[in-house]
Amino acid sequence: MKKSLPRAEPPDDHQKWNDTRGRSRSTESTTKTSPNVVPAAIDSENFRWRANAIDYEYAGSWDWKIEPKEAKDLLELLESLQELTWKQVKDLRVNSKNKTRQLHHPEKVTVICKEAQERLDQIGLGDQEELYRLRHGNTVRVWGYRNRTIFHILWYDRNHKVYPQEK
Repeated sequence: MKKSLPRAEPPDDHQKWNDTRGRSRSTESTTKTSPNVVPAAIDSENFRWRANAIDYEYAGSWDWKIEPKEAKDLLELLESLQELTWKQVKDLRVNSKNKTRQLHHPEKVTVICKEAQERLDQIGLGDQEELYRLRHGNTVRVWGYRNRTIFHILWYDRNHKVYPQEK
């Protein structure tokens, strides 16, 4: 008599796989049969991030020579945001000097410092019209660019140098 092996159950913390193309499976099948169907709005999609574009070769004001505490804070920020939709991320606010402002938002490349603009050219991203920045605390900013629903991390700006004129 054959003994059957016990079946492994997935762990309770198993996360559902997310389609990295920014579409749900139902939208994907609809799109194949009907090319005129517009995919769901990006704002309703979950915030996702990738580290494949990190500019680790840059040495300067926003380099990746980070302390363990900075790495922990960064990962906690990214983890907290991936629980939200892009609309929820954009709706987060901070109060400063008697006014409410967006916590995380896009910024036109033309308004960031010249050194950052030149660095984008050097790393092959000079065609970007805007970058997206995530704020963490008073001066720390994490800069990257959006490709649909994915935030691609570029720089860790601990001293607010990429866009220093922000008040």
